[in-house]
Amino acid sequence: MCYPLKPISGWVIGQSDLFPSYHRVTATKKAGLILNEEIENPQILFNGSFDMAFVLVYLLPLLIIAFTYNLVASEREWGTLQLLLSDAVSMRRILLIRVAFRFLMFAVALSLLLLLCAVFSGIPGDRTFMSLLAVTLAWSALWFGLSFFFNATVNRHSGDTAAALVATWLLFVLLFPGLLNLVVGRYHPIPSRISLITETREAAEDVKKRSSQALAKYLEDHPELARDSTAIDADDFATRFYTSQIELERTLAPLEAEFSERLQKQNAWVRRFQWVSPALVLQDRLGAVAQTDESSFRIFSGMVDAYYKSLQEYHTARILRKRKHTSASIATIPLPPEPGLPENNGGDAVAYLVALAALLTIAGWLRLSSMGIGGSYSVGHH
Repeated sequence: MCYPLKPISGWVIGQSDLFPSYHRVTATKKAGLILNEEIENPQILFNGSFDMAFVLVYLLPLLIIAFTYNLVASEREWGTLQLLLSDAVSMRRILLIRVAFRFLMFAVALSLLLLLCAVFSGIPGDRTFMSLLAVTLAWSALWFGLSFFFNATVNRHSGDTAAALVATWLLFVLLFPGLLNLVVGRYHPIPSRISLITETREAAEDVKKRSSQALAKYLEDHPELARDSTAIDADDFATRFYTSQIELERTLAPLEAEFSERLQKQNAWVRRFQWVSPALVLQDRLGAVAQTDESSFRIFSGMVDAYYKSLQEYHTARILRKRKHTSASIATIPLPPEPGLPENNGGDAVAYLVALAALLTIAGWLRLSSMGIGGSYSVGHH
């Protein structure tokens, strides 16, 4: 089974380098390709280790900071602020026009750049690309809103404004995600993989020793096969192997369930508190749009499990009854379903980021008014 990777997934690698995008499912194993013959994702090999999402989340805000940190303070430092205010123009209007104009320039340039990259990468300008573009522009709008706020409140020196913006970037893009990761790992630690491997080997040895009990357990769970129990050879290698494999998976199911439960709890905590950090919201939604996030892979993994069980039961029943395959019976082998994943256009993230940008702009506007510099200035005012 192959995961339906979108063309844009080469831009937003997300967790696709951690989760497989394909499973070679057999009647006895659903991850043989991963364990024995793993190959690299060809799309990642083609694009290298470059991740466009990393640039958008981490580096794009720094570019906006460099573009907007001195909207007002530079005029004061150059001695031209009084000249600007001499024409009965308010500080609020000057700042708002400058931020709006630079945001328009930046949005147009960014959109054209992403569109050109999409054309050269062979990525269609479909709904997925437009969703990614909308989320990216909303993320940019948030940083322009932050710039408006700090230019309105920390407007004495451009260095102070830049320092405030960089400190905000460090807090929401680096410090808070790292702190959240430590807290989640502390309260919902993942079981040791070494312990899991050790317990798996011990369980395999134990099941091998009681293979006859494994066959009896399987027949107990499948009464339709128990009617043919007289025709079942308990000493047959294939019979003992398949039923032992099923019993081993039954034994390991609680361990795998615990591992999966802890991982889902970690992800639930991250989703619950990600709204405190807009960077986490953006990272999650970019992965959701490209379907390279953990939730999409979990849905795909569930499809693989369901197909694996149906294939295993089909072949085990035929082996126990010693029914050979014919040209007609091959057509009855269960086929893998077409993986279909729910679309996510990141609309909630766009609304969240735009709302934050609007609140910051309003707060900066009110701050200018409370400071008494929202009105007009004359040339001689000090």
